[in-house]
Amino acid sequence: MALSGIGKEVVRRIRGVLIQSRFNGLKLFHTRPAIEVHPQVGMADEQVTIGASGLEPGQLVILRSSVKSECGKYLFEAHATYEADSTGRVRVSEQPSLGGTYSGVHPMGLVWGVVPDAKSAKEKVRLVKTDPDIHHWVYTIDLYDGNVPNLNQGPGEILASHTVTRRFIASYVEVNKLDCESLQGTLYLPKETVASSQLPLIIEIGGLTPRGVQDRPQLLASHGFAVFDFNYFGAIGEALLTGGPKGQNVYLDCQLFYDIIEFARRHPRIDDTRIGISAASTGGSLTLNDILEFARRHPRIDHTRIGISGSSMGGSLTLNAVPRLTDFPVRCISVAKCMDILSMYLGLQGPDGSFIHPAPLTRENRYSNVMPGEDGTLWVDPDFNHHVFDAANNEDYVAPVENLTIPTLFLVCGDDRIVPSEKCLTRAAERMRQAGNGHLVDFVHLPGAGHLLYTPYLPLCTESRVYVPGVLDAVYVRWGGEPKLHAEAQVKAWQKMLDFFRQHLGPVEPLRRDWLSSDSE
Repeated sequence: MALSGIGKEVVRRIRGVLIQSRFNGLKLFHTRPAIEVHPQVGMADEQVTIGASGLEPGQLVILRSSVKSECGKYLFEAHATYEADSTGRVRVSEQPSLGGTYSGVHPMGLVWGVVPDAKSAKEKVRLVKTDPDIHHWVYTIDLYDGNVPNLNQGPGEILASHTVTRRFIASYVEVNKLDCESLQGTLYLPKETVASSQLPLIIEIGGLTPRGVQDRPQLLASHGFAVFDFNYFGAIGEALLTGGPKGQNVYLDCQLFYDIIEFARRHPRIDDTRIGISAASTGGSLTLNDILEFARRHPRIDHTRIGISGSSMGGSLTLNAVPRLTDFPVRCISVAKCMDILSMYLGLQGPDGSFIHPAPLTRENRYSNVMPGEDGTLWVDPDFNHHVFDAANNEDYVAPVENLTIPTLFLVCGDDRIVPSEKCLTRAAERMRQAGNGHLVDFVHLPGAGHLLYTPYLPLCTESRVYVPGVLDAVYVRWGGEPKLHAEAQVKAWQKMLDFFRQHLGPVEPLRRDWLSSDSE
């Protein structure tokens, strides 16, 4: 059928548009920019794939991630500039960031790289998992055009947006709070299945903080362990914070640890012959000193049935507190970023009325520097080297780790700037080797890792506000850590810890296969 004059004109104009579009390198049916995330909902220790599509080849774009603190008051964010490839795509796992919060190829940089925004940074807050009732964090990923001179002055229009949910507790984990006169804490318990047997128990004992850090206990439970997060701060925190400035020691009652073991023995879902301990910060120091000092005073104890797992200064207070230690089924220890002496005015009281005293703090050796910052804030630079090395030949303060005859994992942070944990744990491991127990030592050095070692992909905090026993008001401290190395260290330490507990506690039914090492399969 012949076209009319009007029809021919329409065809001519369409042909002209197509030619012009091809000339300009544009597609007639152009795909809108989009963010691609997989999985959109996943576990917090699981790697997520982030990318963008629908872009022009060579186009510069900015990917920005943001997440709020659990209280909802503070915002943390990261951003990175990428160049789209020849297909108009950005693959964060393969392509380098050209600048921003981080640079280079870092598949999870938009997650571990978040820092406080300008407003939140003034208060030097840290993004940390502390609320047992909050089971996940939600990150927002936004895509902007990259030709923006200054992102802080406004990145312009959002080209695309997507959310990523990072779960700390799997759907099959129950949360049970325990708050009685003698014992406080949270029990994380994988739900019973048809094929379920009794579960091994990990006792989590964290650092000296009013609100325990929950990322490790929650994720351990999601890997198939029963986990009891012990809140020992509730028993001594107020006395420590008020008595420390007056130079008064505070003693934690070891009976509390015995109560945890008794609780495990009576629980129908827990196998009381497979118990380990995961400790962090002050708890690690308490653990080493408590259980080993008790063992030294009671030489008939069967050491092969004692075990602890810990990191930082957190440790297992439970074991040493028990008069019938030969009955204890704890099998293994993992300690990290802690000292091998008691300090900070915190000691231990045994069930027989005996005491394990902290190394004395004097005006000369308490801190190397206490000084005001430019904005009037008070900064403390703790100096525990006097403690560590003056007490080196003093058996009243140094934990007798040479008597430890169970598998022991040392997680050693190479840039811990709050305590000399690297020196202390290196010394502890060497003392075990000299005692003929080197085959029980698994020594893992983590270069560039700061004191605040969390689970994979949580952001590094290098400085924040804390309450320090012996100081009247809240102060600011520097924790140490280099962002990229710290991120790598958290992944390495987590894999080591999972392998360690699987080997020595033997969970029958691994619920997460994504973190099974080749040796475990």
